[in-house]
Amino acid sequence: MEQEERMREVEQVLWDTINQQMWDYLRERVEYQELINEENKLLGESETVTLLLEGRRQGAITLSETETLVLEKALRVAGQKEEIERKELYYLGYIHCYRLAQRMGIL
Repeated sequence: MEQEERMREVEQVLWDTINQQMWDYLRERVEYQELINEENKLLGESETVTLLLEGRRQGAITLSETETLVLEKALRVAGQKEEIERKELYYLGYIHCYRLAQRMGIL
């Protein structure tokens, strides 16, 4: 049982490290920052869309044509951000696993 606990702790530390490295890297990446800026600009255009995307809307809503376009663009940008995040997380995870395997003498 104690060994399982240690393994979970090691796994969590590894995950936290990979995650932090990913966010540090993304903060410096121009493409990702441009998406954040675009997302912030879009969300600033419509309070209704912002509330909807943040899950804070209350009751039924009706979107104007402009708000619908803002929502479409915001969802596209969010998808692009998530794709970049997933790729970076995958690559960093792979690198960490490879290095760990080397240290353990598996590779």
